[in-house]
Amino acid sequence: MRTIFKLIGLIVAVAVGYWAYETLSTGRNEPGKLVKDAVEFAKDAGRIVSGEGTQHGQKLGGSCSIGAECKGYRGPARGGNSCCKDTCATMVVDYMGVYKCPAQCKSAPAAQPGSC
Repeated sequence: MRTIFKLIGLIVAVAVGYWAYETLSTGRNEPGKLVKDAVEFAKDAGRIVSGEGTQHGQKLGGSCSIGAECKGYRGPARGGNSCCKDTCATMVVDYMGVYKCPAQCKSAPAAQPGSC
């Protein structure tokens, strides 16, 4: 069962990552850029599936549209870095133990978003 979940996660990571690298990368006319992107993506997809943070992508504060574009992305519900309001940011744990973007995180059920 664990192997099936890993395979499904790998397929999802590959699909999302391929979309991000293909549609959002600039400089496609540079010699070797496509090969370099493909190699970086393959390395990062394996790291996401194993629960490790990605080594490539935008640094904290960089522009993004999905979490997989951020360096240090570990996948949903694993913490690390992700895309929050079009900017790469470090996820924080809210009062329920769920990783959220800093602007959405609540320190208590009745607290305002961003109070963590």
